[in-house]
Amino acid sequence: MSEMIRKFVFRRSRRELAFMLVPLAGIFLLTVWYAFKFVNPAPPHKLVLAVGDGEGDYAIYGKKYHDLMAKEGIDLEVRPTAGSLQNIRLLTDPKSDVTVAFAHDGIVTQADIPEVFSLGAMYYEPLWIFTNKKNGNQKLDRLNQFKGKTVSLGEDGSGTKALTLRLLADAGVTDKNAKFLNLKWDQIQEALHRGQIDVAFFIGPAEDELIEQLMEEPQIRLISLENAAAMQRKLPFLHHLSLPHGSISLAKDLPATDVEMVAPTATLLAKKTMHPALIHLLLQAATTVHSDPGVFEQNNEFPAEKDYD
Repeated sequence: MSEMIRKFVFRRSRRELAFMLVPLAGIFLLTVWYAFKFVNPAPPHKLVLAVGDGEGDYAIYGKKYHDLMAKEGIDLEVRPTAGSLQNIRLLTDPKSDVTVAFAHDGIVTQADIPEVFSLGAMYYEPLWIFTNKKNGNQKLDRLNQFKGKTVSLGEDGSGTKALTLRLLADAGVTDKNAKFLNLKWDQIQEALHRGQIDVAFFIGPAEDELIEQLMEEPQIRLISLENAAAMQRKLPFLHHLSLPHGSISLAKDLPATDVEMVAPTATLLAKKTMHPALIHLLLQAATTVHSDPGVFEQNNEFPAEKDYD
């Protein structure tokens, strides 16, 4: 039998063998390529995380993610942006290399961005509303009282501005009956201090140094929303939070009274094309970073499925 095979092979010319073997080799290589690309592709070693510029302390958390992912051999680039709105645009732009991003809940829905999904809510992002006490502002406790006032909404491209405009519109406050400004994070404190603006909106965690600095200034007051519960009912992506007396600083008695607030959650959004192994590593990092208790958060309350949309 082996003699017959030997004669068969050697009776064929090299050209004939090439015609037989080349297609087989091509099929083999195509099969291997398909398996690596579609069946079980290896995860990439680099990710780009869009954060923000001061808003929500995304950049601080992004640095913590970077360090944890580096231990797993993943290079996580933390990219500064204007905020949540720009982050979502980058995620949905097919030319963008951004794969994952922080954003406020309530800005868009799954139907608006079907190519993106949520990895969950990471922490509460309370809406801080500060006012300069001049011109009767010390009595403000509802958004509909902001008519005729100079209001800092937040930076262009930020989730703060998007949320603030939505809340003010529901309260009947527009650029027709109030003056709106788009000041940057580091400009607002000085403008409040000088009385150049009546009201300023911030979104960020209670641990942010700016919050305590503003509370310490005698001419600046943190507004307690009298109708916070009603706002949460009207916009279910909001959470009604109470900031207890002295919870920012017991030594300085900040705040001096309980403050009623509303807050969306910070969500971690990702492209649906992200490799499952990277999703697993990101969720591990998120659990490490966000599971500790805070001023508003209970121990192990986050990450969680609290993102409404």
